[in-house]
Amino acid sequence: MILRLLISAALVTATVGCINVSVGYSRGLTHEPTAQARIDELEKIMQSGSVPLQTCLDALGAPLLVWEAPRGIALAYGHRDQSAWEFNISYSLRLGVPVQLDLATTAADLDGVVLWFDDALRLTGIQRGQLRSLARDGIRRPAAVE
Repeated sequence: MILRLLISAALVTATVGCINVSVGYSRGLTHEPTAQARIDELEKIMQSGSVPLQTCLDALGAPLLVWEAPRGIALAYGHRDQSAWEFNISYSLRLGVPVQLDLATTAADLDGVVLWFDDALRLTGIQRGQLRSLARDGIRRPAAVE
């Protein structure tokens, strides 16, 4: 019974118009994720003593962002893991009226870590999470050079 109904619906659709259905998935990685083991090691060293800026740069490499913080500087490391599903249905009636439905879900966030340094360029804090929220309140224009 259901099979007959589906066949009848397909035949009616084919005679009245054209239907197109597509489904897709894509995935991409931007920047390499920061090695969590190295960040954990820096955090342990910071709790037991001071960590100079050069040690952090040697352990993690060049940061994505650098900005002046209220009492020093901040370095941000991050990566983006992006994936998306897309579902598309389009139907064209013989009357020339196209009908289309698109549904896409995309999850793209720049996750990472921000390292905070004091005026002596010693590590004072580490924050993990989405860089957008971690850096929102901290980024400001650098002071003018006199």
